[in-house]
Amino acid sequence: MNRAVTSEADIRIATGTAQLYRLPLARPLSDQTHHLEHVDLTIVRLTSDDKTIGDGYALTVGTGGAAVRELIETSLIPRLHGKDIHPRPLWHELWRAVHDLGSRGLTAIAIGAVDIALWDLLGKVAGRPLTDLLGRSRATIPAYGSGVNLNLSVGELTQQVRRWVEVGYKGVKVKVGTGSLREDRRRLEAVRNAIGDIPLMADANQGWNVPQAIEACSLFADLELTWLEEPILAEDLLGYARLRERATTPIAAGENLFSVHEVNQYLAMSAFDYLQADVVKVGGITPFLDIAALAHAWNVPLAPHHKMELSGQLLCCLPAGYLVEDLEGMSLTDLGALRRAIRVEDGLYSPPAVPGHGLEFDFEHLAKFRVSR
Repeated sequence: MNRAVTSEADIRIATGTAQLYRLPLARPLSDQTHHLEHVDLTIVRLTSDDKTIGDGYALTVGTGGAAVRELIETSLIPRLHGKDIHPRPLWHELWRAVHDLGSRGLTAIAIGAVDIALWDLLGKVAGRPLTDLLGRSRATIPAYGSGVNLNLSVGELTQQVRRWVEVGYKGVKVKVGTGSLREDRRRLEAVRNAIGDIPLMADANQGWNVPQAIEACSLFADLELTWLEEPILAEDLLGYARLRERATTPIAAGENLFSVHEVNQYLAMSAFDYLQADVVKVGGITPFLDIAALAHAWNVPLAPHHKMELSGQLLCCLPAGYLVEDLEGMSLTDLGALRRAIRVEDGLYSPPAVPGHGLEFDFEHLAKFRVSR
Protein backbone atom coordinates (compact mmCIF):
# COMPACT_ATOMS: atom_id res chain seq x y z
CA MET A 1 0.00 0.00 0.00
CA ASN A 2 1.76 3.15 -1.22
CA ARG A 3 -0.45 6.12 -0.55
CA ALA A 4 0.99 9.60 -0.50
CA VAL A 5 1.27 11.05 2.98
CA THR A 6 -1.28 13.73 2.07
CA SER A 7 -4.03 11.09 1.70
CA GLU A 8 -3.77 9.81 5.26
CA ALA A 9 -6.46 12.20 6.50
CA ASP A 10 -8.98 10.04 4.64
CA ILE A 11 -8.13 6.97 6.75
CA ARG A 12 -9.85 6.52 10.09
CA ILE A 13 -9.71 4.06 12.95
CA ALA A 14 -12.45 1.45 12.84
CA THR A 15 -11.71 -1.02 15.65
CA GLY A 16 -9.15 -1.82 18.32
CA THR A 17 -8.28 -4.66 20.69
CA ALA A 18 -5.87 -5.32 23.55
CA GLN A 19 -4.62 -8.79 24.49
CA LEU A 20 -2.41 -9.86 27.39
CA TYR A 21 0.25 -12.57 27.21
CA ARG A 22 2.35 -13.88 30.11
CA LEU A 23 5.69 -14.98 28.67
CA PRO A 24 8.07 -17.24 30.61
CA LEU A 25 11.74 -16.31 30.63
CA ALA A 26 14.30 -18.82 29.41
CA ARG A 27 15.87 -18.61 32.87
CA PRO A 28 15.12 -16.58 36.01
CA LEU A 29 16.68 -13.11 36.12
CA SER A 30 17.57 -11.15 39.26
CA ASP A 31 18.73 -7.68 40.21
CA GLN A 32 18.72 -5.68 43.44
CA THR A 33 14.93 -5.17 43.42
CA HIS A 34 13.48 -7.87 41.11
CA HIS A 35 13.38 -11.61 40.67
CA LEU A 36 11.76 -12.35 37.32
CA GLU A 37 10.44 -15.61 35.92
CA HIS A 38 8.00 -14.13 33.41
CA VAL A 39 6.97 -10.83 31.84
CA ASP A 40 3.57 -9.47 30.79
CA LEU A 41 3.21 -8.43 27.16
CA THR A 42 0.15 -6.35 26.26
CA ILE A 43 -0.44 -6.00 22.51
CA VAL A 44 -2.74 -3.34 21.05
CA ARG A 45 -4.13 -3.83 17.53
CA LEU A 46 -5.79 -0.92 15.76
CA THR A 47 -7.58 -1.50 12.46
CA SER A 48 -8.34 1.32 10.05
CA ASP A 49 -11.45 1.53 7.89
CA ASP A 50 -9.41 0.23 4.94
CA LYS A 51 -8.40 -2.87 7.00
CA THR A 52 -4.79 -1.80 7.66
CA ILE A 53 -3.58 -2.98 11.09
CA GLY A 54 -1.17 -1.20 13.42
CA ASP A 55 0.37 -2.95 16.43
CA GLY A 56 1.62 -1.47 19.69
CA TYR A 57 2.84 -3.07 22.87
CA ALA A 58 3.81 -2.69 26.50
CA LEU A 59 6.12 -4.92 28.53
CA THR A 60 5.77 -5.01 32.30
CA VAL A 61 7.87 -7.06 34.70
CA GLY A 62 5.41 -9.78 35.57
CA THR A 63 2.79 -7.55 37.16
CA GLY A 64 0.25 -4.95 36.12
CA GLY A 65 -0.46 -6.35 32.67
CA ALA A 66 -4.14 -6.97 33.36
CA ALA A 67 -4.60 -3.40 34.59
CA VAL A 68 -2.88 -2.01 31.48
CA ARG A 69 -5.12 -4.13 29.23
CA GLU A 70 -8.26 -3.05 31.08
CA LEU A 71 -7.38 0.65 30.89
CA ILE A 72 -6.66 0.39 27.16
CA GLU A 73 -9.86 -1.50 26.38
CA THR A 74 -12.28 0.50 28.51
CA SER A 75 -10.86 4.04 28.52
CA LEU A 76 -8.59 4.50 25.49
CA ILE A 77 -9.68 2.44 22.49
CA PRO A 78 -13.34 3.60 22.63
CA ARG A 79 -12.10 7.19 22.17
CA LEU A 80 -10.34 6.31 18.92
CA HIS A 81 -13.28 5.03 16.89
CA GLY A 82 -13.85 7.16 13.80
CA LYS A 83 -10.80 9.36 14.43
CA ASP A 84 -8.12 9.96 11.82
CA ILE A 85 -4.89 8.06 12.38
CA HIS A 86 -2.44 10.85 13.18
CA PRO A 87 -0.80 10.06 16.55
CA ARG A 88 0.00 13.51 17.96
CA PRO A 89 -3.51 14.97 18.37
CA LEU A 90 -4.82 11.59 19.52
CA TRP A 91 -2.07 11.29 22.14
CA HIS A 92 -3.12 14.56 23.75
CA GLU A 93 -6.77 13.55 23.66
CA LEU A 94 -6.02 10.24 25.37
CA TRP A 95 -3.75 11.90 27.92
CA ARG A 96 -6.48 14.36 28.90
CA ALA A 97 -9.01 11.53 29.17
CA VAL A 98 -7.06 9.60 31.83
CA HIS A 99 -4.87 12.24 33.40
CA ASP A 100 -7.06 12.49 36.51
CA LEU A 101 -5.93 8.93 37.29
CA GLY A 102 -2.35 10.19 37.48
CA SER A 103 0.28 10.86 34.86
CA ARG A 104 2.70 8.14 36.02
CA GLY A 105 2.78 4.39 35.83
CA LEU A 106 -0.14 2.47 34.38
CA THR A 107 -1.75 5.42 32.59
CA ALA A 108 1.44 6.37 30.76
CA ILE A 109 2.20 2.74 29.89
CA ALA A 110 -1.32 2.18 28.53
CA ILE A 111 -1.17 5.32 26.38
CA GLY A 112 2.31 4.28 25.23
CA ALA A 113 1.08 0.96 23.84
CA VAL A 114 -1.73 2.70 21.94
CA ASP A 115 0.56 5.45 20.62
CA ILE A 116 3.03 2.89 19.26
CA ALA A 117 0.15 1.17 17.43
CA LEU A 118 -0.90 4.52 15.94
CA TRP A 119 2.59 5.23 14.60
CA ASP A 120 2.75 1.70 13.14
CA LEU A 121 -0.63 2.22 11.50
CA LEU A 122 0.43 5.59 10.11
CA GLY A 123 3.58 4.09 8.59
CA LYS A 124 1.70 1.20 7.03
CA VAL A 125 -0.97 3.45 5.53
CA ALA A 126 1.76 5.69 4.10
CA GLY A 127 3.76 2.66 2.92
CA ARG A 128 6.87 3.97 4.74
CA PRO A 129 9.08 2.70 7.57
CA LEU A 130 8.80 4.50 10.90
CA THR A 131 12.31 5.88 10.46
CA ASP A 132 11.27 7.48 7.16
CA LEU A 133 8.30 9.15 8.84
CA LEU A 134 10.55 10.55 11.57
CA GLY A 135 13.53 11.41 9.35
CA ARG A 136 16.37 8.91 9.55
CA SER A 137 19.74 10.58 10.05
CA ARG A 138 21.98 7.52 10.42
CA ALA A 139 21.97 3.97 9.13
CA THR A 140 22.74 2.25 12.43
CA ILE A 141 23.12 2.91 16.15
CA PRO A 142 25.74 1.27 18.42
CA ALA A 143 24.40 -1.26 20.93
CA TYR A 144 25.62 -2.50 24.28
CA GLY A 145 25.04 -5.88 25.88
CA SER A 146 23.00 -5.80 29.06
CA GLY A 147 21.85 -8.41 31.53
CA VAL A 148 19.70 -8.90 34.61
CA ASN A 149 22.52 -10.92 36.10
CA LEU A 150 22.94 -10.36 39.83
CA ASN A 151 22.09 -14.03 40.35
CA LEU A 152 25.11 -15.15 38.30
CA SER A 153 28.38 -16.17 39.89
CA VAL A 154 31.46 -14.14 39.04
CA GLY A 155 32.56 -16.87 36.65
CA GLU A 156 29.17 -16.96 34.91
CA LEU A 157 29.12 -13.17 34.76
CA THR A 158 32.54 -12.87 33.14
CA GLN A 159 31.59 -15.58 30.67
CA GLN A 160 28.47 -13.63 29.74
CA VAL A 161 30.26 -10.32 29.17
CA ARG A 162 33.10 -11.97 27.20
CA ARG A 163 30.47 -13.43 24.88
CA TRP A 164 29.00 -9.96 24.35
CA VAL A 165 32.42 -8.54 23.50
CA GLU A 166 33.16 -11.40 21.11
CA VAL A 167 30.01 -10.70 19.06
CA GLY A 168 30.84 -7.01 18.80
CA TYR A 169 28.80 -5.11 21.38
CA LYS A 170 30.19 -1.61 21.93
CA GLY A 171 29.87 -1.81 25.72
CA VAL A 172 28.43 -3.94 28.53
CA LYS A 173 26.21 -3.32 31.53
CA VAL A 174 25.90 -5.49 34.63
CA LYS A 175 23.92 -5.32 37.86
CA VAL A 176 25.25 -4.27 41.26
CA GLY A 177 23.56 -4.46 44.64
CA THR A 178 24.72 -7.68 46.26
CA GLY A 179 24.37 -6.14 49.71
CA SER A 180 28.10 -5.49 49.95
CA LEU A 181 29.78 -2.69 48.03
CA ARG A 182 33.07 -4.59 48.35
CA GLU A 183 31.47 -7.60 46.67
CA ASP A 184 29.97 -5.34 44.00
CA ARG A 185 33.45 -3.96 43.36
CA ARG A 186 34.90 -7.46 43.13
CA ARG A 187 32.35 -8.39 40.48
CA LEU A 188 32.88 -5.17 38.53
CA GLU A 189 36.64 -5.58 38.66
CA ALA A 190 36.33 -9.09 37.21
CA VAL A 191 34.12 -7.74 34.43
CA ARG A 192 36.51 -4.90 33.67
CA ASN A 193 39.41 -7.36 33.42
CA ALA A 194 37.33 -9.57 31.12
CA ILE A 195 36.25 -6.87 28.66
CA GLY A 196 39.26 -4.57 28.49
CA ASP A 197 38.80 -0.88 27.75
CA ILE A 198 35.33 -0.84 26.19
CA PRO A 199 32.56 1.04 28.03
CA LEU A 200 31.36 -0.58 31.25
CA MET A 201 28.11 0.45 32.95
CA ALA A 202 26.62 -0.68 36.27
CA ASP A 203 22.93 -0.66 37.26
CA ALA A 204 21.86 -0.49 40.93
CA ASN A 205 18.09 -0.56 40.23
CA GLN A 206 17.21 2.15 42.80
CA GLY A 207 18.56 0.03 45.64
CA TRP A 208 20.71 2.51 47.61
CA ASN A 209 20.36 5.76 49.51
CA VAL A 210 22.41 8.85 48.69
CA PRO A 211 25.35 8.16 51.07
CA GLN A 212 25.62 4.58 49.80
CA ALA A 213 25.60 5.80 46.20
CA ILE A 214 28.33 8.37 46.95
CA GLU A 215 30.41 5.67 48.60
CA ALA A 216 29.87 3.35 45.63
CA CYS A 217 31.02 6.03 43.19
CA SER A 218 34.19 6.50 45.22
CA LEU A 219 34.83 2.77 45.52
CA PHE A 220 34.31 2.18 41.79
CA ALA A 221 36.17 5.28 40.56
CA ASP A 222 39.26 3.58 39.16
CA LEU A 223 37.12 1.14 37.16
CA GLU A 224 36.14 4.07 34.89
CA LEU A 225 32.44 3.29 34.61
CA THR A 226 30.69 5.08 31.76
CA TRP A 227 27.78 5.47 34.15
CA LEU A 228 26.24 4.25 37.39
CA GLU A 229 22.55 3.71 36.69
CA GLU A 230 19.61 4.46 38.99
CA PRO A 231 21.56 4.24 42.24
CA ILE A 232 18.70 5.75 44.28
CA LEU A 233 14.90 5.95 44.04
CA ALA A 234 13.83 7.24 40.65
CA GLU A 235 11.40 9.76 42.18
CA ASP A 236 14.05 11.43 44.37
CA LEU A 237 14.87 14.48 42.23
CA LEU A 238 16.65 16.36 45.00
CA GLY A 239 18.56 13.23 45.94
CA TYR A 240 19.85 12.90 42.37
CA ALA A 241 20.88 16.54 42.34
CA ARG A 242 22.78 16.07 45.64
CA LEU A 243 24.36 12.86 44.39
CA ARG A 244 25.55 14.30 41.10
CA GLU A 245 27.20 17.22 42.91
CA ARG A 246 29.39 14.79 44.84
CA ALA A 247 29.62 11.73 42.61
CA THR A 248 32.96 10.82 41.03
CA THR A 249 31.17 8.61 38.47
CA PRO A 250 28.69 9.81 35.81
CA ILE A 251 25.07 9.10 36.73
CA ALA A 252 22.38 7.67 34.43
CA ALA A 253 18.64 7.65 35.11
CA GLY A 254 15.25 8.25 33.54
CA GLU A 255 13.81 4.83 32.78
CA ASN A 256 11.26 5.34 35.58
CA LEU A 257 10.30 8.89 34.67
CA PHE A 258 6.91 9.03 32.99
CA SER A 259 6.49 12.38 31.26
CA VAL A 260 8.13 15.24 29.42
CA HIS A 261 7.54 17.39 32.51
CA GLU A 262 9.37 15.03 34.87
CA VAL A 263 12.32 14.67 32.53
CA ASN A 264 12.58 18.43 32.08
CA GLN A 265 12.68 18.94 35.86
CA TYR A 266 15.54 16.45 36.24
CA LEU A 267 17.46 18.02 33.37
CA ALA A 268 16.94 21.50 34.80
CA MET A 269 18.36 20.29 38.13
CA SER A 270 21.38 18.66 36.42
CA ALA A 271 20.29 15.41 38.08
CA PHE A 272 22.06 13.00 35.73
CA ASP A 273 24.62 12.77 32.93
CA TYR A 274 22.82 10.22 30.69
CA LEU A 275 19.08 10.08 30.01
CA GLN A 276 17.47 6.63 29.77
CA ALA A 277 13.86 7.36 28.87
CA ASP A 278 11.70 4.29 28.17
CA VAL A 279 9.55 4.68 25.04
CA VAL A 280 6.60 2.81 26.56
CA LYS A 281 6.77 4.25 30.09
CA VAL A 282 6.81 7.87 28.90
CA GLY A 283 3.62 7.30 26.93
CA GLY A 284 4.89 6.19 23.52
CA ILE A 285 6.74 7.55 20.54
CA THR A 286 4.95 10.92 20.54
CA PRO A 287 6.23 12.15 23.94
CA PHE A 288 9.52 10.29 23.49
CA LEU A 289 10.30 12.61 20.56
CA ASP A 290 9.66 15.64 22.77
CA ILE A 291 11.90 14.16 25.48
CA ALA A 292 14.63 13.56 22.91
CA ALA A 293 14.39 17.23 21.91
CA LEU A 294 14.90 18.17 25.56
CA ALA A 295 17.95 15.90 25.78
CA HIS A 296 19.37 17.60 22.70
CA ALA A 297 18.64 21.06 24.10
CA TRP A 298 20.31 20.21 27.43
CA ASN A 299 23.19 18.45 25.61
CA VAL A 300 22.60 15.17 27.49
CA PRO A 301 23.18 11.86 25.65
CA LEU A 302 20.09 9.67 25.18
CA ALA A 303 20.54 5.96 25.92
CA PRO A 304 17.00 4.56 26.22
CA HIS A 305 15.96 1.82 28.60
CA HIS A 306 15.35 -1.57 26.99
CA LYS A 307 12.86 -2.01 24.06
CA MET A 308 15.80 -2.44 21.65
CA GLU A 309 13.70 -3.29 18.59
CA LEU A 310 11.84 0.02 18.81
CA SER A 311 14.27 2.29 20.69
CA GLY A 312 16.97 1.63 18.10
CA GLN A 313 14.73 2.94 15.34
CA LEU A 314 14.10 6.16 17.23
CA LEU A 315 17.79 6.71 18.00
CA CYS A 316 18.61 6.49 14.30
CA CYS A 317 16.47 9.61 13.85
CA LEU A 318 17.60 11.68 16.84
CA PRO A 319 20.70 13.88 17.31
CA ALA A 320 20.91 13.05 21.04
CA GLY A 321 20.96 9.30 20.33
CA TYR A 322 23.94 7.60 21.99
CA LEU A 323 23.56 3.85 22.64
CA VAL A 324 20.76 1.31 22.45
CA GLU A 325 20.41 -1.37 25.14
CA ASP A 326 20.08 -5.02 24.10
CA LEU A 327 18.83 -6.69 27.28
CA GLU A 328 19.62 -10.39 27.05
CA GLY A 329 16.59 -12.61 27.53
CA MET A 330 14.16 -9.68 27.57
CA SER A 331 14.00 -8.46 23.97
CA LEU A 332 10.88 -9.28 21.97
CA THR A 333 13.03 -11.58 19.87
CA ASP A 334 14.45 -13.43 22.88
CA LEU A 335 10.94 -13.77 24.31
CA GLY A 336 9.78 -15.45 21.11
CA ALA A 337 7.17 -12.76 20.47
CA LEU A 338 8.16 -11.93 16.87
CA ARG A 339 7.69 -13.84 13.63
CA ARG A 340 10.88 -12.32 12.25
CA ALA A 341 13.84 -11.92 14.61
CA ILE A 342 15.37 -8.47 15.00
CA ARG A 343 18.91 -8.65 16.35
CA VAL A 344 22.00 -6.54 16.80
CA GLU A 345 24.72 -7.47 14.30
CA ASP A 346 28.40 -6.73 14.98
CA GLY A 347 27.39 -4.39 17.77
CA LEU A 348 25.12 -2.27 15.57
CA TYR A 349 21.34 -2.03 15.40
CA SER A 350 19.81 -1.45 11.95
CA PRO A 351 16.09 -0.56 11.64
CA PRO A 352 13.71 -2.76 9.60
CA ALA A 353 13.11 -1.49 6.07
CA VAL A 354 9.37 -2.24 5.96
CA PRO A 355 6.32 -0.01 6.44
CA GLY A 356 5.53 0.85 10.05
CA HIS A 357 7.85 -0.19 12.87
CA GLY A 358 8.42 -3.67 11.42
CA LEU A 359 7.65 -5.60 14.62
CA GLU A 360 5.62 -8.57 13.39
CA PHE A 361 4.13 -10.37 16.37
CA ASP A 362 3.85 -14.15 16.20
CA PHE A 363 0.25 -14.50 17.36
CA GLU A 364 0.17 -18.22 16.67
CA HIS A 365 3.06 -18.76 19.10
CA LEU A 366 1.76 -16.21 21.59
CA ALA A 367 -1.68 -17.85 21.76
CA LYS A 368 -0.49 -20.47 24.23
CA PHE A 369 0.51 -17.71 26.68
CA ARG A 370 -2.64 -15.63 26.39
CA VAL A 371 -4.12 -14.55 29.73
CA SER A 372 -7.91 -14.86 29.80
CA ARG A 373 -10.11 -12.76 32.01
